[in-house]
Amino acid sequence: MSIEKKGPLGSIIVSDRVLQELVLEEIDAPRFDDMIWGSTPQGVILDKRARDEEGDEHFLQSELLEDGTCSLEFNVVTKFGVSIRNVTKDLAESVRELISDKLNLKASVIIIDIAGVRSKHVARRNTRVVYRYGAE
Repeated sequence: MSIEKKGPLGSIIVSDRVLQELVLEEIDAPRFDDMIWGSTPQGVILDKRARDEEGDEHFLQSELLEDGTCSLEFNVVTKFGVSIRNVTKDLAESVRELISDKLNLKASVIIIDIAGVRSKHVARRNTRVVYRYGAE
């Protein structure tokens, strides 16, 4: 899918692939090192090399909402022992800021699906964290 943003000079289409790369760029930031990884809905961690070659169309879904903001939903695996609440809140805030800064697009809903928890192996989970943001 993609998001079409209309402006005074015409329309701009932002594909999910672009949004995916921005989200994965933020997940790869040093502050999230060994705490959270992008994954498929089945909990398979997205390897950096595989992402560079073809990407995963199931990692992220976006939707343009009626108020002109967007909704993002993506999958992650967290490290065992990490506070899911704290790490997902930090990630949602930083993704929201990054998308606003780079694309001038406001995200009013960010849904992070916890597909698994990693210790020695990845244990499947089915947890959803939703962050809703009001108008600024």
